[in-house]
Amino acid sequence: MGPVVARPKLSATAVVSGMDVFLPIEGLVDIQEEKVRLQKELKKLQQDLQLSESKMRREDFISKAPPQVIAKEEVKLAVFKEKKDKLELSLAKLKEIEET
Repeated sequence: MGPVVARPKLSATAVVSGMDVFLPIEGLVDIQEEKVRLQKELKKLQQDLQLSESKMRREDFISKAPPQVIAKEEVKLAVFKEKKDKLELSLAKLKEIEET
């Protein structure tokens, strides 16, 4: 095991084979700009997710749509949820980087 090293300010972190790996990103990424971009993308995605969820709750859609259309909408809904989770995680990591 190597020496204990403090995490550099403005660095991304990964754990590889039980070791913390730090990648300094100062000067490479504008944290504020990236947060704004991710928030904008998240807002759009939340609208898409709401629309898809609304469609799947409508009885007239479920009763009239062919099974393949419903299946396609279910896949879209799952993809939207996964992307939303990833965007929220990315935003949380950026906020964590900012605070260190």
